[in-house]
Amino acid sequence: MDARIDAAPNRLLRFGIATCAALIVITLSSNRGYFSHDELQWLAFADTDRWSQLPWSHIFPVDRFQYRPVTFNLWLILAHVFGYKPMAMHAAIALMGLANALLLRACAIRMGATHLGAGVAMLVFLLFPYVVYNHSWVGTIADLLVAACVLLALLWLCRTRSDREGSPLRSALLDAIPVALLTTLALLSKESAIVFPALLLYAWPPRRWRFAAPFAASAVMVLVYLALRLKTILFTPHDPGVYTWSLGNIPANLGLFALFPFDLTNFEILGSRSLHGWALLASVAAVVLVFGAMASAGWRYAVALLAGTFVCLGPVLILDVISNVYGYLASAFACGAVAVAAPKMRPGARWLLVMPIMLATVHGITIGKTMLRIGNTQHHLYTDLVRLLPQASAAQPLRIRAMREADDTTVRRLLNSVPSYHRIPLAERARAVPSRNATQAPTHWMKPSGRLMPAPPPEPSLP
Repeated sequence: MDARIDAAPNRLLRFGIATCAALIVITLSSNRGYFSHDELQWLAFADTDRWSQLPWSHIFPVDRFQYRPVTFNLWLILAHVFGYKPMAMHAAIALMGLANALLLRACAIRMGATHLGAGVAMLVFLLFPYVVYNHSWVGTIADLLVAACVLLALLWLCRTRSDREGSPLRSALLDAIPVALLTTLALLSKESAIVFPALLLYAWPPRRWRFAAPFAASAVMVLVYLALRLKTILFTPHDPGVYTWSLGNIPANLGLFALFPFDLTNFEILGSRSLHGWALLASVAAVVLVFGAMASAGWRYAVALLAGTFVCLGPVLILDVISNVYGYLASAFACGAVAVAAPKMRPGARWLLVMPIMLATVHGITIGKTMLRIGNTQHHLYTDLVRLLPQASAAQPLRIRAMREADDTTVRRLLNSVPSYHRIPLAERARAVPSRNATQAPTHWMKPSGRLMPAPPPEPSLP
């Protein structure tokens, strides 16, 4: 009876965590539109009469810069089935994100976290700023796939060893083959999966010498990939600022990725470059508190958090331009690492995590609200474009200007190189006009809601 009474609060808390996770998925699935042009571009590519007409990505042209056949083909499938039903599209992505959160919880438990701690880590992960951003943007399928593959590999390696696994050779193959396949799948999803073998090191303590075979299998897959792709990845010409890189970017970018989750003043990570005052102080304090709590469990846990986060971000820390998208895998690692360390923290040290968790979750909720607002804007904007585009032409396009300068980025992002919508040509018939462009008069104003209204004709100039 006493055991049942003691377990009741835990059951209630677990029910609360499950309810919150379900509400997050439902909220993300309620998005009526899209965030960026890439979702709308792939929707146009996938708008065909038959499956055979889809522009499938093939596995052999490895010299393409963005060589992501698994990601692009899955995206085509989802867009072909759900493209003009954004809520269904977002539900699919949100469910993929929830699956990753459940995998994170399972991994944390197998690595030493309590069931309650792992559940809290799962919920914090779902509300973490980088994660909310990715789960709200269909264009981040690649990052979700890479994280899923890494988590599945860690879950497999940290399983309870069965006597039925037999000889050492059979046991090694049981470890190595699934890990090699998951590594390959991740590499075919996104270039950042080259960190796969390094992240497997987190499974070394429970596996000991049996870790060698899966690590080697994963490393071989990455080495083959790099032999085929490294020159293309590093030295393909780009426009300035687009995937250009320098080793000197590493310290500043690492600092930005650490501070942004606790920066309530910015929607995207590049805005944190101007962080100052109390916002900067609060963000720095949150980072210090997290590492203080980890250090109370032992210096190895603090070092592991720093090293693991660095590994997750490694491929992007060198870039001149970084994005919220790149923080997804590092968010999963950080939430899992804190959950594993929590049972070994001093009781008082766990309270150090309260302030960082509150800041991060509030920031994540704010980002989620912004993503929903932008989706609503896209829904209204494109509803009106369907009505107006047939009367426009390349010679006389719609010139759309946001009524609020704050919406300039949104309208430019939503109209950037989208070939068509509902098979109506769009790219040459509609263009965004920046608010500060005084030389080009708009034909239509975009309201904050996304609805379009005709712009008044320009006043005649005085003689």
